[in-house]
Amino acid sequence: MAWLFWNERQYWEVDSRIQAYITSMPKDRHIMLDYYCERQPVWERTNAYYGVPYIWCYLGNFGGNSMLAGNLDTVNVRVERAFEKGGDNFVGIGSTLEGFDCNPFMYEYVFEKAWDNPLTQDVDAWVQRLADQRAGKEDPDMRAAWTLLADSIYNKVSSPGQTVRINQRPTMGDINEYRQYYVAPTYKYNNITLLDALDKLLAADCNTRTRHFDAVNITRQLLGNYFSDLYADYVKAYREGDYDKVHELEKTMTSILDDTDAILATESAFLVGRWIRDARAIGTSEEDKDYFESNARNIITTWGEEDALLNEYASRAWAGLTATYYAYRWKEFFKDVDAAIEAKKPFDEKAYHERICQYEGQWWRERLGTFSAEPQGDGIALARTMADKYRAELEDRYRK
Repeated sequence: MAWLFWNERQYWEVDSRIQAYITSMPKDRHIMLDYYCERQPVWERTNAYYGVPYIWCYLGNFGGNSMLAGNLDTVNVRVERAFEKGGDNFVGIGSTLEGFDCNPFMYEYVFEKAWDNPLTQDVDAWVQRLADQRAGKEDPDMRAAWTLLADSIYNKVSSPGQTVRINQRPTMGDINEYRQYYVAPTYKYNNITLLDALDKLLAADCNTRTRHFDAVNITRQLLGNYFSDLYADYVKAYREGDYDKVHELEKTMTSILDDTDAILATESAFLVGRWIRDARAIGTSEEDKDYFESNARNIITTWGEEDALLNEYASRAWAGLTATYYAYRWKEFFKDVDAAIEAKKPFDEKAYHERICQYEGQWWRERLGTFSAEPQGDGIALARTMADKYRAELEDRYRK
């Protein structure tokens, strides 16, 4: 795996060090995985691995984070360049993804490249065909929705910690002291584009499972981005002593937390109950089942011990997890901030932090809560309801 040549590149940029390392065994006895080619194709920096066979790999997500991310045009250019200049030892296209159900269409595109499908060279045409597949027919609204997504959303490479602020442990203080390393709730597009894409998707004349998935996925990202921006307003209002604004923002943010969990619950791909059910199915005794469930919960929350570097590395926007883990932390945060305001005292972030980190460990160790493994409700109808509920606010904030 070539990840170390990129992630620890400061140790590998000495002349011939990589070559000496990877050619120290017969070339026909191993294959290199060029791990993160959508951002940094290492084969281009190593003379195509000095003749060692390698696979061009698309990573696409770290820890299975739930985020709309992908760079279609760049992937197109880089795979085509590998076809042209990658050498005879370029033996395949693969993926090093760290979680499923994250932008699945990106992997469809990558693996169609493996078959040298001529249509993939024209990204716009490929996106139109993708829209037709997801609608089950040619539909102008579905095509318009996916054109917006491809042009404005799916043009940035994925990066570690890509998630929404909902999934971050709340903080009001020194961001460097209390932040989580693998939480980077940023997005580089206008959030109104997601509302426009959602409107087009909901107008499409079809009723496919893929349309349902897309509606839920876009809605939860739209609300998550909005929550992230409101959080910045919340911290600013608190620091400026505008406590009426603080309380107003709390109400909207709490509503978004509840609405996010509700719409996630309508789609099987976004259920923590399914994750837990599958983990427990591995065990052959109740003790085994509990063990596997605790580990499955740990992976998607603290990824190890509480209050540590890798907390939230594999955060997911999943129903049940959002309600009992992420939303719980935020509601406790709001409660503590409100109590401090009422008492005319500074918010005690250290006390909150210690208490909530303890809860995080309890959530996976004690297996708190039971969750449905089956979707509930109509995601299309709920997406319409939520788009209308927040439309005026979103239009006012983001429409330029």
